[in-house]
Amino acid sequence: MQEIEIEFKNILTKQEFDTLLQWFQIKSEQFQPQTNYYFDTEDYLLKKNESALRIKKKRP
Repeated sequence: MQEIEIEFKNILTKQEFDTLLQWFQIKSEQFQPQTNYYFDTEDYLLKKNESALRIKKKRP
């Protein structure tokens, strides 16, 4: 089984972020902290093969 994830990253201003919260009717208190850990070999074999290994740690 292979999973393909496509991810877009954008930097938002505070005003843009607040607008999105309003648009999606989300309260900022609903967000949870998340720590991302990235792994690769010493010679960056994953990156050279356009891959990545990320583990997300979510906290309540």
